[in-house]
Amino acid sequence: MSRTSSDAITWGKMLRKLPTIARAIPRIVKGMKLANVQDPTQPCGLGWCFEQATQRNPQGPALLCGDTVLSYAQANEQANRIAHYLLAQGIGKGDCVAIFIENRPEMLVTVLAVAKVGAVSAMVNTSQTGDALVHSLALVTPVAVVVGAERVAAFNDVRARTSLSGHRTWWVADQDSSVVPSGFVDLISSSTSHPGDNPASSQQVFFNDPCFYLYTSGTTGLPKAGVFRHGRWMRTSTSFGLIALDMQPADVLYCTLPLYHATGLCVCWGAAICGASGFAI
Repeated sequence: MSRTSSDAITWGKMLRKLPTIARAIPRIVKGMKLANVQDPTQPCGLGWCFEQATQRNPQGPALLCGDTVLSYAQANEQANRIAHYLLAQGIGKGDCVAIFIENRPEMLVTVLAVAKVGAVSAMVNTSQTGDALVHSLALVTPVAVVVGAERVAAFNDVRARTSLSGHRTWWVADQDSSVVPSGFVDLISSSTSHPGDNPASSQQVFFNDPCFYLYTSGTTGLPKAGVFRHGRWMRTSTSFGLIALDMQPADVLYCTLPLYHATGLCVCWGAAICGASGFAI
């Protein structure tokens, strides 16, 4: 393809871009600083960043799905109540909690709560059943599991093949369910009486602490689980959200990806959090 004169890069064109570039420099510097946390005593990661976004844009939409809209203040408070409940149940830093919920706000609020505790969310592929599901759970030896109402049947099919205790097998309702199935504890109702303030544990999460176990797709065999640390979450979320997209509180990022994979969960949701922006699923 031939190049026209309007395609050519000239000094005039470059000079006209300088004001735009200059305005972007503070954002880029801030993004690079956040993306490269080096101080091992500096709180960081998913829970900490969400709390910062809540301070910045408390009444702005944080999570949008169908007719559901949760503000940053609402989502943060719900996650805090769950986090305090988890702490009361003995879930602590470094413990693994398996998450088996399809894309919806309750899934993200639960993941946020686990991150605030300093525990690790194992993001189980919600299409898994049978041997693959048993394998994925056994890989990470979770101390607890959170199962969405839509995945109860799949979990119950393999439940006897896991070592998970009944009092740490939590259930999260969806719009079509209200009755807690036998052998499960309702996570949301059990946490409603707990404090809604930020737990102290979210300030004790550092860049080298694990945030997620993320699984391969299993196309070449059974899935494998990789560790995704809070420092890496900072790099991916800020690089995309602040440096590349310049996300702002008035923006909404629409994600159609499954949230058990890194692109949807860390890059896209992380970008929205870094901008205190809305995240639509």
